[in-house]
Amino acid sequence: TPVPTLINIHGGGWVGGTKEGNQMELLPYFVLGFSVVNVEYRMARIALAPAAVEDCRLALEWVVKNARTYNFDTTRIVIAGGSAGGHLAALAALTCGEIRVDPAPAAPGSECIQAAVVWYGPFDFASMLARAPAGDDAMNALLRCKPAQCPKAQVADASPAAHVDARDP
Repeated sequence: TPVPTLINIHGGGWVGGTKEGNQMELLPYFVLGFSVVNVEYRMARIALAPAAVEDCRLALEWVVKNARTYNFDTTRIVIAGGSAGGHLAALAALTCGEIRVDPAPAAPGSECIQAAVVWYGPFDFASMLARAPAGDDAMNALLRCKPAQCPKAQVADASPAAHVDARDP
């Protein structure tokens, strides 16, 4: 029978890390009977936001399209990540169907991501910038602007907290 599937997103401050760097963290999911799709995404210094979250949403599209081949249960998809990966996991889970962020809406007959496991991922860049107006190198690379000069809409689009609604996991 189809099995639950984890889409895993590595951390690394949006500018480093690799999907191979956290393979040991995936072992508990295998023990629980999950399939795991370990995602690589475009780094902030290479592609403008929202490229990284687009890559994560495209991973969901790949899971849905290949569900029969790999025995993925598209009604039990979990996305997880830590740090920058947690941010991207949350953003991918919360933006299902939002055209400005989601280039790959879930296929007919499937659902969006049903659960997100987020380990210490940033959720609200506006409040972070209020506490530390200069931001930090990783955040600045992700947003591609100096925090004081970032358009509020750009900061909101990159913040999972700005996308929460009643449909979300």
